[in-house]
Amino acid sequence: MKYHLPNLQTERLTFRLLQENDFEEWLPLFAFPEVGTYFSMDENFNQQQRCEKWFDKALTRYEEQSGGMNVLIHKETGKMIGQAGLLVQDVDNTNNSK
Repeated sequence: MKYHLPNLQTERLTFRLLQENDFEEWLPLFAFPEVGTYFSMDENFNQQQRCEKWFDKALTRYEEQSGGMNVLIHKETGKMIGQAGLLVQDVDNTNNSK
């Protein structure tokens, strides 16, 4: 997967791929309906549906090798603190994966 950074480390962070067992840890992020608007989700989705949609999208990107988010783990605490990554997208019918 050329757009992922699993096992990459910085001074403070370790990168890894999102895993299905991360769901409960991500669920609180989706408690706020406005979060869904930033991820182009149906405004009527509930918290569970928003998180499921995010996971479906992320895991599909991994499968299609169209980029995706890396989970960021804080080395000192071992806690997941966020995600960062690259996404391959078609813009104006041009694939931007170079």
